[in-house]
Amino acid sequence: MRLFLLLAFTFLFHSTKAQIIISEIMADPTPVAGLPDAEFVEVFNRGTTPVNLNGWTFFDGSVKVLPNKTVPPNSYGIVCAQADSALFAPYGLLLPVSSISLTNSGDKISFRNATGSAVDSVTYTDQWYGNPIKAQGGFSLERIDQQLNCLLPSNWKASNSIIGGTPGTANSVNGNLIDVEPPLLLYAYCPDSANIQLVFNEPVDMPSPVISNFIELPNPLQIIAWSVADETATRINIKVSPAVSQGNVFGLSIKDIPDCSGNAMQQLENIPFGLSDSIQSGDIVINEILFNPKEEGFDFIELYNNSTRIADLTTLSLAAVSTVTGTMGDVELICALGRHLYPNQYLLVTENTEIVSKQFPSSFPYFFQKAEDIPAMNVDEGMVSLMCGNTEIDRVYYNEDYHFALLTDPKGISLERIHPSRPSMSKDSWHSASPDLGGASPGLSNTQFQNQLEIENLISVSPEMFSPDMDGHDDLVSFQLKNDPPGTIVNIAILNQCGSLVYENRKNRLSGETDFFSWDGINYKGEMAEPGIYVALFEIFNLAGEVRNEKLVFVLAKKY
Repeated sequence: MRLFLLLAFTFLFHSTKAQIIISEIMADPTPVAGLPDAEFVEVFNRGTTPVNLNGWTFFDGSVKVLPNKTVPPNSYGIVCAQADSALFAPYGLLLPVSSISLTNSGDKISFRNATGSAVDSVTYTDQWYGNPIKAQGGFSLERIDQQLNCLLPSNWKASNSIIGGTPGTANSVNGNLIDVEPPLLLYAYCPDSANIQLVFNEPVDMPSPVISNFIELPNPLQIIAWSVADETATRINIKVSPAVSQGNVFGLSIKDIPDCSGNAMQQLENIPFGLSDSIQSGDIVINEILFNPKEEGFDFIELYNNSTRIADLTTLSLAAVSTVTGTMGDVELICALGRHLYPNQYLLVTENTEIVSKQFPSSFPYFFQKAEDIPAMNVDEGMVSLMCGNTEIDRVYYNEDYHFALLTDPKGISLERIHPSRPSMSKDSWHSASPDLGGASPGLSNTQFQNQLEIENLISVSPEMFSPDMDGHDDLVSFQLKNDPPGTIVNIAILNQCGSLVYENRKNRLSGETDFFSWDGINYKGEMAEPGIYVALFEIFNLAGEVRNEKLVFVLAKKY
């Protein structure tokens, strides 16, 4: 009975209509559009009775005590720093606190009443502005529908006021918002062996404490308790018994969980969860890079779990590496909150997930991770390192010359890894994403992905007929070499059916035990080769003086 009462109380503040709500947030007042150059948070009393704030607190990273003032019904109050009181005095009722500190890109703010109970909480991001110009500063975020209880990102947008906001008065974006979208389960993970956390894209509100009606775990795991993991109600924590075992990826089923508007999610099967493992070099690789984004777009780096182990994303970070000195720049953490990357999963890391998702075909909101910062990437060349703690587990050099030579404009075209097991630092491992398929594939299988060849002979070719038209289907021909012993030297030449040289790579390429070479159909003149039958000649020799010559026939096809 005590568990039932606890769970019912836990959800009470999400399903009950709060009287005092957060209605406007000025996180970045610079450059000024017309309002004072100072941060503020506006609250609105949407009830029919006055509310005295004696004993209430405001949280913006630290707890601040609100003044003993009363907000009348259907009225606003402006929370600002005491030092800025004179600036905001003309705008209405002031609720000054010792200080206020909001981050431009996103933060959590909340209010608690005199008993310590949560009243309203918002975790905003700069993506809520919906306007990249206004997101640069001078405009507030305003709540659209003051009567909607759900803490939806879609219920916020940049102010339409010419002075940048509406402190103390009705919001410029006021309107009615109808929520018809069910919640989405973004991912699940185990913070420890006794707990599973479920993370949703919006607040959820279970109508019953019997959580087993909604979530099914694999045997022998049983749910023994559950709770809301944060004030936004987007994370649910499940306590389980027996303990989750190490080294396995499990799957759970989930259905019918509603948001606070009553929209219930559809059934999902086999959602992965498990305990994270120790990560080794090559387990997680950089799989796609966009370093020359579209106008008003953002750089991104995509990761791929190329192992059977579970990676804890809070241990992974990215850093730019100087191509001149090899020194590493600032290390940027990928994820501050708990999240795992499971085998064969992708993760798109960028500073603005929504804009990236609107510019390219993607898996958004799944397999996307917003980062406060990612390494700065030059549009001509650069190098990026992936770190696990203090250990580098992958490093990629990129260059604008890696792009397909006949691209008219590489802006907005990513470089994709042809296969995650190919060498990270080799040019032959990378190719331009297909413009026909959107120019990038954030959170999805790469448009230029090729399966590894099953090596039966010394050299294998795939596909035997390729069509380099950048449609994302067989745009490359790849050769895979198996050397025994490793450490051999390889030179490659490609001839047409008349025996004329079309392309060569005679750089005495040092080959490992397995090596890869790709050709995109561009000849030594920088032009597209003619369709027809081609022969790849391989000269293979080692320091012992042993020389072998191999050849493979393949076809370059062209659509008419």
